[in-house]
Amino acid sequence: MCKQYILILAISFSLFKGSESLAQPLLTSPSRPLLICGHRGGFYSDYPENSMAAFNYTFSQASGLPIVIEFDLRKSKQGTLFIMHDNTLDRTTNGSGAINDKTDNYLFSLFLKNAQGQLTQERIPTFEQLLEYAFTREIVLMLDIKDDVWDQALARVKEKGMEGKCLLLTFNSKHTGKAFQLLPKASISYLDDNPDERDAAATIPLSNRVAYVTSKTTKERIEELSIAGVLIMGDMSEFSRNEGKPFQKQYYLDRVLSQKLGILITDFPSTVSTFFNK
Repeated sequence: MCKQYILILAISFSLFKGSESLAQPLLTSPSRPLLICGHRGGFYSDYPENSMAAFNYTFSQASGLPIVIEFDLRKSKQGTLFIMHDNTLDRTTNGSGAINDKTDNYLFSLFLKNAQGQLTQERIPTFEQLLEYAFTREIVLMLDIKDDVWDQALARVKEKGMEGKCLLLTFNSKHTGKAFQLLPKASISYLDDNPDERDAAATIPLSNRVAYVTSKTTKERIEELSIAGVLIMGDMSEFSRNEGKPFQKQYYLDRVLSQKLGILITDFPSTVSTFFNK
């Protein structure tokens, strides 16, 4: 068994530290595992984005694969961490205004809208709810921290002993370094096409480093990352790139192979997971 295989597989398994049961991720080639990530939990007609219903559906429909849940964190006026992409409530709830101007009681009273803008019975989830849900399940949490609540959010992850089940999204060099300082046992992603972020990530051990690559990332750079043993992550972004529909199966297969992906982020995790299930 080659050293590269051992390293990448170990990184993938380390993401599940803290789970009660461990299952081997599906290998998309003899040397590479793959994790499917649901962007905002997954985009479904019946379930609101960033909702507990969407998270649970993605997990239950993952075709036997370990699953990653990407979600966004913001805080209320009282400092409680809620899961919400936008900084305002208007698009995704029956409320209005900036979320950080609203009390917990107001936020708990609201209902989420589905993709058609129809109200559902789903409430805005809290970070604490999701931590409790993922604690005993084979789920990796991908945190996209929108407000300046890094200390608060990552302290709670550490208190729960879930560092090994978290992947922290960072989109600037300041946050890349800070994320590792606050939660050194977590996996830290960085935009590999950004020189400043690449430099910041160089101080993070290979076992914690996840390279976020794009269509601009060269084949030569992909090969460098692969040889170094860095876990590579790519985003399909179907809603913005394919009129809100999944691509054909071959598109995903080709992207995984050409970019040597270990993590594939998609708006349609339940569909895409079937493409890689033996």
